[in-house]
Amino acid sequence: MRLRQHGFTLLEMMISLALGVFIAWLLIDLVVGSSASMNTLKSHTEMHENGHFLSSKLSKEIRYAGYLGQFSPSSTPGSTNYWVCSKGADIGLDHPVVGKYAINGSCYADKLVNTDVLALRRADFEIATTHSDKTRYYLQSRFRDPSDINGENYKLAIGDSTFDIDNWINSSGADIRQFHRKIYYLRDDNVFVEKEIVADSLGKPSWSDAKPLADGVENFQVLYGFDTTDDRIADSYLDGNTADIDWENLVSLEFTLLMQAPVRAVSNRVYKQTIQIINLRLRQPD
Repeated sequence: MRLRQHGFTLLEMMISLALGVFIAWLLIDLVVGSSASMNTLKSHTEMHENGHFLSSKLSKEIRYAGYLGQFSPSSTPGSTNYWVCSKGADIGLDHPVVGKYAINGSCYADKLVNTDVLALRRADFEIATTHSDKTRYYLQSRFRDPSDINGENYKLAIGDSTFDIDNWINSSGADIRQFHRKIYYLRDDNVFVEKEIVADSLGKPSWSDAKPLADGVENFQVLYGFDTTDDRIADSYLDGNTADIDWENLVSLEFTLLMQAPVRAVSNRVYKQTIQIINLRLRQPD
């Protein structure tokens, strides 16, 4: 007796193979699509996080630019040394916010062309418990003594210096705060960075290495609001390329950040803020 053989015919095998290839293609397409979607979502999230972080940080720094604690000097300090890359001893205390557009300076030679650089100056809100860091600057300041209008009312020096200004109200030492002078700009590799004035090994002012804050920034533009009627409200806005800007009448600032996600399929996002400068040139009440 001849045994019957069981198995698949050629046609059945071809149909099974085709179905297997089709199912495998569907699974691969699903995995690839899910991976692309995850990358897009991750890229979109990263762009928003960077944009919100930079917008929040710049807003805070701009809002409190010019805070110098109790401060009423007998003469206007730093009037000839306020520009972005200047490194004099007084570091331009009466110009807490300055900026420049397009032109690259010695302290930001790697800036992306046709973008702004922003320089901010302020003291810490907290009083320093120690001032021994020789790489940092500290500001000791007080309100002017009415009986001694020519007396020394502030001192700006590196850490471990002698700070001997008395607070004339109760004869104790005047408050000492760490002083910050920073610049913010967009590097030509689309990384937004921060630099700060520090003291070198010889005690001379020098710029720190650039501190990366966020990448994926396509553009950084700033408009400066000026008060011409003495009501603390901006009457006109100028860009940093305007000649002969009257920085002493600056009361607000508008900045714009253009963010680009790592995945180009994600649309650009613009972050725009207008900030009132609260503590600009804080002085003793009349």
